[in-house]
Amino acid sequence: MSETKNRAMRTRAGVEQVAAIPYRCRGGSVEVLLVTSRTNGRWIVPKGNVEVDVGPRGTARLEAFEEGGVDGAVAPAPIGRYRHDDEPDAPFVEAYLLRVHTELDEWPEDGERARRWLPLRVAAERVDVEGLRPLLHRVAAHLEASPGTTSTSP
Repeated sequence: MSETKNRAMRTRAGVEQVAAIPYRCRGGSVEVLLVTSRTNGRWIVPKGNVEVDVGPRGTARLEAFEEGGVDGAVAPAPIGRYRHDDEPDAPFVEAYLLRVHTELDEWPEDGERARRWLPLRVAAERVDVEGLRPLLHRVAAHLEASPGTTSTSP
């Protein structure tokens, strides 16, 4: 399929890119999984273009698996959105919470990316995507109030 046709299909689906915010509860605190980008090694959350055959939620889950080697329960609706690039006309990325149940020792992109679990508020400061920081701070406040949920209201 041509990239133009594929892009048109993603746009018709309503969103071009989605991200997963993989999290777990450890010792009474909430941690989020960050991965490095393949191009410049900056810290990000798993994200990618929407796969039409699995939709936005399925794509978020797939990206978490491919980029970070984790799987779990994806929230039914996005927790928020952010711009991946600092350009004002950059498209928004919809982000889904993913409560991690499984972490693999090997995964599809483990030779291309590093991964690191960090407390949510530390992760918010560590990410190298400016637009993602305020979203992670809102997620931190939401999950610290009710860490056992994948609710969609921050």
